[in-house]
Amino acid sequence: MNINFKTLIVLSCVCMVLSCAKDENTNPEPTYQHEIPLDEAKEAYVEGMMAVKEVVQQIFFEVLQDPELNGNFAQESIDSRTDCPEITDLNPDAFPKELSFDFGSGCLTTNGTYAEGLIDVFMTDKLSATGMEMRFTPNPGFKMQGNRISFSSSNGMFTLNYRGSSSADLKKYDLDVRDLQVIDEEGYDVILNNMTDGHITFQDVNENNEEMGLIGFADDVAYIGSTNMNITNFKDENLNVTQFTPAKVDLTCNCPKSGEALITDERGREQHINFGNNFDCNGMILVDLQEVECR
Repeated sequence: MNINFKTLIVLSCVCMVLSCAKDENTNPEPTYQHEIPLDEAKEAYVEGMMAVKEVVQQIFFEVLQDPELNGNFAQESIDSRTDCPEITDLNPDAFPKELSFDFGSGCLTTNGTYAEGLIDVFMTDKLSATGMEMRFTPNPGFKMQGNRISFSSSNGMFTLNYRGSSSADLKKYDLDVRDLQVIDEEGYDVILNNMTDGHITFQDVNENNEEMGLIGFADDVAYIGSTNMNITNFKDENLNVTQFTPAKVDLTCNCPKSGEALITDERGREQHINFGNNFDCNGMILVDLQEVECR
């Protein structure tokens, strides 16, 4: 068989093309197939957790600025606080306290949170008293960071119970949350139905709270956890959340900076979340090994 020079060139080009195509197919770009869409699981979990964090954080900051309420957690009244919120003590001379925190039509708090509306807080004792119970009751129209926060039923509950300090820098509270509804500005609806064995632990990172007043709390972190959490997403689907490690949150970041959880929906589909990539508050987390935006 006679093959001329031009034929050899054509055959060589064909082989090169086929070889390149084979190499491309051998190393395809990774694709991620989420069993549960991100907006049905990840977003529901994050929004529910962050709503809890923002309410507790804000009320704690207000209470910590009042020596009559904080006990020995802070020694001085903080003169730099703004008039946001306006606080009314309905039982000024004794405990239990019935406190009203009024953010009006919207204002920026001392620690940089934008809130509006009214939330009532019941305290059985000073913040540092072992056994102290704090109960939060958001009024209709109450919002934090643009999210409307309320109870979805008459059985709604949002309480903290102080269990004492396990060390000089760790203060642990039992956390009981039921039927807490969060609706964002676009109407995305999440209900945190319950938390089994819920807890929130505050850590004074530099052990500087007493010496520096409110400024000393700016570097603190909190760990929010539970053995099981049940959430209803915007499609009215129930999600069960198993936390492998608690969600670590701080004052300024609007997404947990560490923590790991597995979400399972009603059909048995799963979604794995790891907040560890957000350790420097870059806003990125891992969901089913894919890096995505936290919120």
